[in-house]
Amino acid sequence: MHKVLEQSLWGGKVRVIQKALHYAAMKHGEQKYGEGVPYMTHIACVVSILHEYNAPVLVIAAGALHDVLEDTDTEYAELAWEFGTHVANLVEAVTNPKEGTRKEKHAIQYPKIVEVGTYAIMIKLADRIANVESGGKINMYRKEHAAFKEALSQPIGFASYPVLNMWANLDELLKDDR
Repeated sequence: MHKVLEQSLWGGKVRVIQKALHYAAMKHGEQKYGEGVPYMTHIACVVSILHEYNAPVLVIAAGALHDVLEDTDTEYAELAWEFGTHVANLVEAVTNPKEGTRKEKHAIQYPKIVEVGTYAIMIKLADRIANVESGGKINMYRKEHAAFKEALSQPIGFASYPVLNMWANLDELLKDDR
């Protein structure tokens, strides 16, 4: 997996992404995704989507790490020490709270994502696109989509054009006639 990403990403800048992928693999260990697929399959999909939409290197690294605070014993301070506060803040923004119903968690998480900004929104969208493309929970995502989009929409600035394309992709993936 790392060799493929190394060839498709930007030469010397790939080291932080490789480090993030290695760290995520170490932290997620033997965790599975969906129907027993290795968790790193999901992480690779998120990274690939972020790359496809020209996310900056540190955003792609944060995408590789997007579930380590939520699904492992990793603490924010450890992540900040390893990858810097910018990456750690992005990961923290997209991390669901540990307690509450799905709706309650989203009521806390979505404003954090918007507060952190466009790059956190990109990571959350890449995660959602990867989840939908894998075929998991598509009906749940269809039901939540309007509220999800409303909560994460923001005024469009220059850096937000990839986000518009990501929304268009997700809208298409969640059409009822697919």
